[in-house]
Amino acid sequence: MRTPLWTNALDQGRAAATTLLTSKSAPAYQARPYFWTEQFGLSIKVCGTIPGDAPPVVVTGDRAERALVLRWLSGGVPVAAATVNHRMPVAGLRRPATVDSTLSPQQTR
Repeated sequence: MRTPLWTNALDQGRAAATTLLTSKSAPAYQARPYFWTEQFGLSIKVCGTIPGDAPPVVVTGDRAERALVLRWLSGGVPVAAATVNHRMPVAGLRRPATVDSTLSPQQTR
């Protein structure tokens, strides 16, 4: 998958340096895609790759109020997370996208 973000360039540089310094013991590079947009009164952030065959699970929030945190699972493993009109830094959104955990109220701010 192509992820043309400046943070992806930084991650690739770190992976290249690690491979150069540690040779074959370096882990394979894995992109950590994230995207965001603000359109039609919605602020949306997404981390991970949303599987096309899995419905989202509401982690916190309310669909009627159009403010929530969502998570997608593939084979029972978290693979993506998104916020809709919910303030959360991208770094905080990466956790529910990759770890099977519940979010405390402090983590969803």
